[in-house]
This record gives sequence, structure tokens and C-alpha cells, in this order.
Amino acid sequence: MIPLWLHITSWFYVAAVAAFWAIVPQGDGVLRDRCDCVEVNHLFDENGREVFTQAIWIDLVDGIERIVAWRLVKDRQPLPVRDWQGGGYLCRWSDGESVREVRTNCVRETWTQSYDPELAARELYPKEKRRELRRAGK
Repeated sequence: MIPLWLHITSWFYVAAVAAFWAIVPQGDGVLRDRCDCVEVNHLFDENGREVFTQAIWIDLVDGIERIVAWRLVKDRQPLPVRDWQGGGYLCRWSDGESVREVRTNCVRETWTQSYDPELAARELYPKEKRRELRRAGK
């Protein structure tokens, strides 16, 4: 037979652990988003030298492509990779102090010379009106 004090102590322990887990945020802390397409754009100058590579996430809204966000590609981050288990493509990278994942079913790769598609899209749809990717804490 278990002594009463041990029985009470064990229930107190279980209640304390349950209360602790109730206030600690659950999840892995990864910021997850979904977009219709990601464009990997390689921008070259007038002499044919690569200036930069960028990933541009795009949503299709009423048949019109709207840029959601973009990031410069550094060390192959955030280039899309095929997700054979979940389907589609996954971009995963360190974004500041957070880890971010963006899923998409479409990937396209473009090579442009002296033309930045993200910058050109700002003229049609200002950056301030973009949906943007999730912010930390939301």
C-alpha cells in the first residue's frame, strides 16, 4: 500500500507538470507558410555577370500573380527542394532568429538581364499591399 503523503505528492507532481505544459507554447517554432509558386530568379548585369539570385514567392489572386515576399539566396538557402513525402516543394531556411518553411506546388526558374521581376512588380502592386510571410509570434 502506498503511503498517503506519497500519493498526494505524486498527484501534485502530475498537476504541476500539466500546468507547466499548458503555459509553454507547443510546436517546433517553425514559421510555416504556403504560396502558389516560387520563382528562382538569377539576375545578370549587362556584361553577363550574375548580380544575385533571389527566391520570389507568388500567389495567384483572381488570375493575377501577386508577389508575397522575396529573399536573396545565400548558401543555397532558401532554394526549393522536392518534398517527396508531403508533395510539392519546400523552401526551408534560417530567417533572422527563426526557421521558416514555405510550401508550394510550383517552381519556376528564370534568368534575366538587367531586369528584376520583383522590383518591376512593385510598380503594379506596391510592396506595402503584399500579404508577406508570417511574422514570428503570429
